[in-house]
Amino acid sequence: MAHVRGYHELSDWQKDWFDKMYKKHLSALSLEKKKKYSEINLKEVKAKHKDLIVSFAHGEIFEYSKDGSWRKKHLNYSITP
Repeated sequence: MAHVRGYHELSDWQKDWFDKMYKKHLSALSLEKKKKYSEINLKEVKAKHKDLIVSFAHGEIFEYSKDGSWRKKHLNYSITP
């Protein structure tokens, strides 16, 4: 995950949680969609409160929640403050 902006700024438990959630997210996708959300397309991850905000190179942003769920953010959502 060296190319993912913000990954190295996460604590160790946040990194572990992100890795698990990302794998869970991918496992729920079709093969075609897995390509769209592949590791090469990960752009940035950022901790926000108890959640992780994950952006992809194609512009989509997801929120990985502490409860183990994820949801797509609106297109006008920005990962930067």
